[in-house]
Amino acid sequence: MSEHIHTPVDPVIRTHALPSIVGVSRAQIHRLIRQGKFPPLLKLGPRASGIRRSTLEQWLAAREGQ
Repeated sequence: MSEHIHTPVDPVIRTHALPSIVGVSRAQIHRLIRQGKFPPLLKLGPRASGIRRSTLEQWLAAREGQ
């Protein structure tokens, strides 16, 4: 029987899901990215982008501390 190696999963949250998580519109998220106040998005394909969950959680934690 083969042995499975368990690695932590850090899923990508797609851009369309961010407004409900972050609490701001997609336009505001893109504005924050341009201003350097939101982590850059990962380009997943020609019409798809997202952000790693861990990156988003770190950003949200930093915002709570402000």
